[in-house]
Amino acid sequence: MSKIIESPVKRWPGTITIPDYLNYPQVMAFRKAMAEAQQLGEDVPVDTYNFTILPGLCACVERWDIKGLPEHVTPETFPGAPASASVRLMSWLIGVVVEQFKEAEEVPNA
Repeated sequence: MSKIIESPVKRWPGTITIPDYLNYPQVMAFRKAMAEAQQLGEDVPVDTYNFTILPGLCACVERWDIKGLPEHVTPETFPGAPASASVRLMSWLIGVVVEQFKEAEEVPNA
């Protein structure tokens, strides 16, 4: 079963679908993208940082039902403008995937 999560961004209403758990390719893509983003340093422009982590985020989304975005979002098709709405969309997406990633990292009680 997958999770359907509603976008809080007014500019891009709709939902994304993420899996109940991240598989190995998704975890590896997310880890790789985050590591590459961290290597950019602290003074990197936000759009460069976001573009660097998008492959890992996109790998974790099963389905995009966001108004105005293509059915299969890629880093190349993810909106970069308008800037404030794009940053809100990106922040929300990061939060969703990080939360799912944390669940994968937690060790269940024995």
